[in-house]
Amino acid sequence: MPKLSPTVAEIEAMRSEVPPGPVVMVNLVKFKPGGGKKAYGQYIKATMPAAQHAGIELIYAGVAGKDVAAGEEWDMVLLARYPNFDAFADFVTHPIYQNEAIPFRTIGLEKALFMVSQPVDLGAEFDMNDAPEWLKS
Repeated sequence: MPKLSPTVAEIEAMRSEVPPGPVVMVNLVKFKPGGGKKAYGQYIKATMPAAQHAGIELIYAGVAGKDVAAGEEWDMVLLARYPNFDAFADFVTHPIYQNEAIPFRTIGLEKALFMVSQPVDLGAEFDMNDAPEWLKS
């Protein structure tokens, strides 16, 4: 069975690795057949009490589909912004999240990608002094 969520120990270890500043968590999920989507909906509802003080902003939720390069299929993509990694870590290590939400995530998902992302100015990153505004974060 693929790993669906990081452990509390893994999250705690990352606190010192992720630079300060806002983070966007990229979530790609594939539901288990026969009720996985419903269980994932219960997971989302169960996260709400732990999320109250995390400063979460859901910036995108949509149908995913097939990876056009590798052909791998996903059902949904969610992008959630947090003020910093500590806010995310506090949210996912909270006992309510661990005890009441994670079981539904496990029941509902066949596979998941759960990745930390931080803003970057592509013009500066790739030394393009004349980069258009849409490339700047």
